[in-house]
This record gives sequence, C-alpha cells and structure tokens, in this order.
Amino acid sequence: MKVSTVACVFGALIAREVTGKNILDIGGGTGLLPLMIAQKNKNATIDSIEIDKDAYEQMAENFSLSPWKDRLKAYHGDFLNYNFSRKYELIISNPPFFQHHLQTKNTAVNLARHRDHLLNKISEIASGKAHVWLLLPEFEMKLTEGLFNQNGYYVNKCIAIKNFTNGNVLVKANCFTKEEKEIYEEKLVIRKDRDTYTSRFLQLLKDYYLHL
Repeated sequence: MKVSTVACVFGALIAREVTGKNILDIGGGTGLLPLMIAQKNKNATIDSIEIDKDAYEQMAENFSLSPWKDRLKAYHGDFLNYNFSRKYELIISNPPFFQHHLQTKNTAVNLARHRDHLLNKISEIASGKAHVWLLLPEFEMKLTEGLFNQNGYYVNKCIAIKNFTNGNVLVKANCFTKEEKEIYEEKLVIRKDRDTYTSRFLQLLKDYYLHL
C-alpha cells in the first residue's frame, strides 16, 4: 500500500501528542501510524485493526520486524463489529478519503450512517478522558465535528494541512475530547515549492525520513 505524505505528517503530529499508554489505531493499513508512535513513546502499547486481509498481513509482518514489536498488536476485522477487551486513552484514525462523496444522495446517506456508527463505537471503547485524533478532508471533517459535538465530543486542536502556502487545505487533523475549551488552531504547510520542503515539515519528519 502507498504511504501518503499527509499520513506521515499525521503520524508525526500524534507521536508528539500522545496521552496515556493504551492506544488504538482504526483502519491501520500497513501499520504506519503505530510504528511512528511507538518510535517516540516507549511506554505506549498500540493496537491496530484493519479490515483488509492483505493490508493486515503486511501490518502484522511490519510489526514483527520492528524494534517495538512487543508493544504493537495487529488485529484483522471490522472495527464497528469487533469486541475489544479494554478501554483506550488515545484513539486515532486515518480513514480512506471519500472522493466525490456528494455525487449521489445514497453515497451521502451511507457516509452519514458510517459517521454515526464510528462515533458510537468510539464512545463504547474510549476512556473518560480519551483523546480522539482523526484525519479527514475539510468538508468531511466539518460534518464529523457537528456529529461529535452533538454527542459530547469537542475539538481541542485543529491542524489544517496544506501542500503549498497559497494552496487549498488538503486535510485537517483534529483532536476531540469530552472537555470543551478554547481550540488550538494551526496551519501546517508541507512545501515551499515543488522541490523544497518547509522547515516545519523537515523538523517534524526528520526522525522518520532517512533522506531529510
């Protein structure tokens, strides 16, 4: 599976923001986020669940080959139907992005239902002071914020990620908690131009990218 630049940025941001020891990654793909978090947080134990069998198998192999294999656990299954045995203090997800998601009424309805089910399941397995980090396109994040607010989860941090300074927002990384307080907002730009990364990006990813 291809690893996107914004996913790497998301992982690096979360790795610096870890709260608690028990962490769950929803839709882990090949295990990028757990590996980045484990590298920076020696006391964290991270579970990651993935529904796609091939991705799960790659994730399990990546975990087994890593220096942090004793703190990483891969699960194969549907997050919405999985019976988890414990509560989590940090829940993260970088779900597939739904392009053209408003083309049909049925697609929009299905996405709304998926958000409902996602929130219900998160509420079931989150500890009382859990932090929930999501990475979503701007429009999808706006809809998700409204749903979370209605159910007692509020945005504490909002990081808008852009490819270029004058470009559109690619995605937003939001942290939700049950504590309502002033929102910390930040814009993170990846590139100065096509051939040059920003100093913020370089500083954030230098411990993960060998060529930086």
